[in-house]
Order: sequence, then C-alpha cells, then structure tokens
Amino acid sequence: GLSLGAFWRSPPFRRAAISLLAPLLCLAAAGAGAVDLDDASRREAVELARSRRCEAAIPALEEARRRDPGDARLPLLAAECQIRLRRYGDALVSLEAAQRLDPGLPNVDLYLGIAHYHTGDLEAARSDFEAATRTSPGSADVDLYLGMVQLQGAQPREAAAAFARARQANAAAVEPVASYYEGLAWQALGDDGKAREAFARVEAFAPGSDWADAASRALSAAPG
Repeated sequence: GLSLGAFWRSPPFRRAAISLLAPLLCLAAAGAGAVDLDDASRREAVELARSRRCEAAIPALEEARRRDPGDARLPLLAAECQIRLRRYGDALVSLEAAQRLDPGLPNVDLYLGIAHYHTGDLEAARSDFEAATRTSPGSADVDLYLGMVQLQGAQPREAAAAFARARQANAAAVEPVASYYEGLAWQALGDDGKAREAFARVEAFAPGSDWADAASRALSAAPG
C-alpha cells in the first residue's frame, strides 16, 4: 500500500499548495466589485489590490478601513493580498474582521481554509472548507482543497470523491492537480485501475509537465 506520509512530504505536493493560489485568488477580485468607489483613496486601494500590487495595496486598504471601519470587503481584499504574499497569520486576522462585519460575505470560509491550511492547522482548515461547501456550493476550488486536507488526514476515499467533484465542476481550473492527487488517493485505497485512469488524465492534460512526470513515476511504481 501507499504511505500517505511519504508522498505528502514530496516536493510535488509542496509545490501544489503554492500553485493553487493563482486560480483561487481570482475569486476575491471578482467579489470586490460591490465596494463603494466614490472615495478616491478607497478607489486607489481597491485598484491596487485588483491589479495584485499587494505591497502597496495593504497599507492603502488599512487607511481605507480607518476611514470606513464598517465595510467588510476592505479586510477581505486585504486578506487576499496577504495570502498572495504568504502572510497567512495576517490574513486570518483580516478574515476574522471581515466575518465579524458581514457573516454572509462570499468566499470568507474558503479564504479562512486556505490561510489555516498554510499555517498547518488542518482541523480548522477542514472545518472552513466544509463550511465553504455550503456557502460556495459547487466550487471546484473548495473541493480541491478539501480533498487535499482529507488525503493528508488519511481519508483517501473521501479525498478521491472531493477531487472528482472538483474536476467535474471546473476541470480547467483544477487540473492536472486534482487528477494527480485523486490517483494517489486510489493507490492508497488499493484500486490500481482507478489510480491508472487518474494518472493517465494527468499526462493527457499536461504532457511534459512536472505533474506528468510525477504521474508517470507513480504509474511505473504501481503493481501490474
């Protein structure tokens, strides 16, 4: 059987956590459209965040928050930038502030999960992503991250199902990552046929990539 601990420490998995941020963090920029841009300083702060100039955006957003402490979208945008800069502890503070101001604000559960995941608090991340399946139903990003937490938590069957849902929801956003880890999940379950199908999808989706190389090695190592 496959040692979950062994592959979880491997470089391809560690790289995955960072590479996933780009598609995930498109969500907050889209959600920021409802921010009131009448104030010039607020408009500048939001535009800096939207254009991913995060080092400049964060202090500008903090100034905008001092002017209007009741706008939950400002700390949400700050959290997006803090996650981009890998300042996950700061992101948690911003997200908790956003959630206090507006418990129904879109994407907060997802972003909390990302921040908790990268600070190593997998139980909190699991809770956040499970909440995000209710607040953002059908999100490929949520199911992908939830699957990664479940796989690391030695729940390969649940993880395989989550990766499959992610692929079905938006394959372009989550492949080849979803199929690669789905393959590892099926290997952990001893289902080499389904594992081979998953690894073959990786090679078909991203030929010549690091993911395809990792899938090829996993296929070669599988019995039969």
